[in-house]
Amino acid sequence: MIFNIRSCNDTNYITMFRMKIDIEDRFLSEAQRYSGDMITDEQLIKTAYNALYSVKYIYHEYPTVGNGKAIGERVFCFEFYHVLKTLLFQFSDLDVTGEPRKGAGVVPSFNTTLFPDLVIHKYGVSTLNKIAFEVKIARDTSGKSILKDLKKLKCYLDDLHYSFAIFVCCNFDFIEKTRQSKHRHGIRQIINANEKIIVWNVMVNQNSIIQDIKVISFSNFNDLLNH
Repeated sequence: MIFNIRSCNDTNYITMFRMKIDIEDRFLSEAQRYSGDMITDEQLIKTAYNALYSVKYIYHEYPTVGNGKAIGERVFCFEFYHVLKTLLFQFSDLDVTGEPRKGAGVVPSFNTTLFPDLVIHKYGVSTLNKIAFEVKIARDTSGKSILKDLKKLKCYLDDLHYSFAIFVCCNFDFIEKTRQSKHRHGIRQIINANEKIIVWNVMVNQNSIIQDIKVISFSNFNDLLNH
């Protein structure tokens, strides 16, 4: 149930907000939704793809006072989180979490604490680590930064046993960035060696409308890079 609140004082707003929480909690307990271990990876990937496609461009680059524009990775990630959680809630009891702490000392590849931008998992169940996301949306994202995120994604697969790891990038062409980077060999090496690492490159037209999401993986990366 959705409440359309046009105007209200603080007391009424808090009361209605609590009603909304109560209704959602009751719905959650009564709904017959699939448990996390019954959801296929394909279903989760399709749901996440649809969620990403539904994030309006204003969250990629938002207007500021004085007719300026700004790009904020967290602004984008929060909206992606919201849409993904809303879609996933329809059929799954898996959790969507932003920047969870992935413990120090249990990540041999980095030997430090990692904070994925977004994950689909189940709290307290290590066997239900499903998808980890890293996100880059700045136009001046460097090849070095891309390589660092890909190394993190590889770590989520190898050390934290996620089923898939997805690199989401907007406001730049991933293939062109890779071509121009001195780190292209490292980027190529990670993608070619890991079939469960996927790149989703959001492509926007001249009118700031999301035109497509280019899917890049080990199966087509070399062809795109050499084209």
